[in-house]
Amino acid sequence: MPFYLEHIKWYYGKGRFTIIPGPIVLDSLSQTVTYMESHPWNVTGNWASIYDELISATKVPLGTSSNTFASEFNSSFTGPRLRLEFIGFIFAMGGISVQGRFPGRQPLELGNGESMDTDAFTKEMVLACYHCERVYSLFGDLVSDIYAMGLHHQPSDDVPFFLAETRKRMLAVTQRTDKNLSTAMGRPPRLPHRYCDEGLPLDLPDEYLFGEKESLQRFLQSLDDDGWNRDGKFYPATLMRMRCILSNLREQVLELTLGRSTHPNYTKDLSDTYKFSQTIFNRIPTRYMYTSSCWKDTDAIECLARMIIRLEHLFSVLQLQRLRCQENSEATGDLLNTCLDVLSIVVDLTGQYGIHQIRKQFAWMYLMYGIPASGVLATELYQRTISSQPLPPSKPRSEIIRTLSFLVSWVRNTVTEEQPSVTIGACLELNNVISKLLDDALDYQPPSGSGQDDAGLGNVDIGQSLEIPSQGVGGDLPSDVFNFGLASGESLGWLDDLDLIRTPPELSLM
Repeated sequence: MPFYLEHIKWYYGKGRFTIIPGPIVLDSLSQTVTYMESHPWNVTGNWASIYDELISATKVPLGTSSNTFASEFNSSFTGPRLRLEFIGFIFAMGGISVQGRFPGRQPLELGNGESMDTDAFTKEMVLACYHCERVYSLFGDLVSDIYAMGLHHQPSDDVPFFLAETRKRMLAVTQRTDKNLSTAMGRPPRLPHRYCDEGLPLDLPDEYLFGEKESLQRFLQSLDDDGWNRDGKFYPATLMRMRCILSNLREQVLELTLGRSTHPNYTKDLSDTYKFSQTIFNRIPTRYMYTSSCWKDTDAIECLARMIIRLEHLFSVLQLQRLRCQENSEATGDLLNTCLDVLSIVVDLTGQYGIHQIRKQFAWMYLMYGIPASGVLATELYQRTISSQPLPPSKPRSEIIRTLSFLVSWVRNTVTEEQPSVTIGACLELNNVISKLLDDALDYQPPSGSGQDDAGLGNVDIGQSLEIPSQGVGGDLPSDVFNFGLASGESLGWLDDLDLIRTPPELSLM
């Protein structure tokens, strides 16, 4: 247990992506370590008795009241009352912490005479926590539990403040994850906002949730009218609030993309949602916005968090732009501008690739944000080239070519499969598709006698692609090959096999 305590403490000390307040996790884990040191488990000779004790403790309902202190709450699932849910949580947090802290395959000393590399340890923890708490291994079961327990409603007055805020945080994260999985899988959300009346978690640091009434009132008065902290600090709750706000937009986009195109009010709904997408970002204070300069004066993890927020918003806007183009081709210029905005952020990310924590997250971020934007640009460039049509004047053709050329070359030369990963494999394969598509556009020669002027098309050598999927590029290119996130036809089928769906990448973020 000391091994887990050390690394989970590190995770909470460094991270911006934590969910459950630190004092609940760290104090409970410290109590567990102390108890197990004074009451060591004889696993070899007494496992049946230990198992019976854990099962008995787990069956006891957790009771709280408005007067419950955090220490009392922690004692209800630690020490002699140690429960399987908490053991599963420790295993999961241990795996996440080690994965974020160390490169793959680094040897670890577990403190009990055993050693294991980081990859093996992470997989072991995933398997262990599934066995301890199988009910949470499926996201659908989690949502069902939320509804059954009433966690989608405002907590009653009997719930202590620290626990009420923890519930808000967990619901906010679940709502955001729900929309992300729905987008990736092309399936309706399980936890729509319309069924949830619980407010956003307050923008407070973890330790403030456990103060006395007098100090708590001072903390609450320090927030602005919308619940944001005024000092510009970036807390885990800050990130949860922003992502939950943006999940409202993602939910509306999903309503438009999952079968409502024949609805009589579809055009109006699309227009209203697009207007909403332009204003919802104003609910987030400007002091938390991502800028390229933040890497100079802000730590890397906070910059990464700001970047993800911006990409999540742009991705929803990109989806809306695709729908708008289906209604009005004149919206293509807006779509290309949004794609270039996405890629400019991804280019920023390449400049920070030397940072271990950034390198760990690059593949899924490029796959979920960079590939769709690159695919739209490459497809549009190719189709406009072979049809002799100019691109919309909003962005120069040369800028699109330069950006795509840099990214596909950089990814091919830098991102390697040092560790077997479905995510990295898909990332590299689709990067090759974009590379080939760009080559075909730049190398295109009009048929002899067509009169088409190919001057200025250029001939940028970005290298030969390795292996192109059967849906192909060049010749007859399906228009929706890169229609990721729009849940149309077969374009999302490849996502079903990605490890980022089975284990959402956000769980590995610090």
